[in-house]
Amino acid sequence: MYKILVTFVLGMFCFSGKARQLNTEVSDTFRVYGNCGMCEKKIEAAATSVKGVKSADWDRESNVLILMFDEHLTNSLDVQKAIAKAGYDTEMVKGDDKAYDKLPGCCKYERKE
Repeated sequence: MYKILVTFVLGMFCFSGKARQLNTEVSDTFRVYGNCGMCEKKIEAAATSVKGVKSADWDRESNVLILMFDEHLTNSLDVQKAIAKAGYDTEMVKGDDKAYDKLPGCCKYERKE
């Protein structure tokens, strides 16, 4: 009986350690500059196109993106680079100029130099 109990307790510790290792989802928030609902769709689509991103929610009023991602598959900077490729400036990465020029007029936010 003692051996069964010890085996069970050790098994529970091993299982709980594995469960903690599997949960690698983290969140981050950062600014992404844009203007409208179309910007929201493009920004969120660019962010979720990155492997490991679970969700992306951009708020038009505050220009803040709330990001959930698996830290073993990606990081915040990689997501910001993907958004910049779509033409949108983020806190750390300037948007691609050619992509910005192709944005519809309503999406052309005031860029900071």
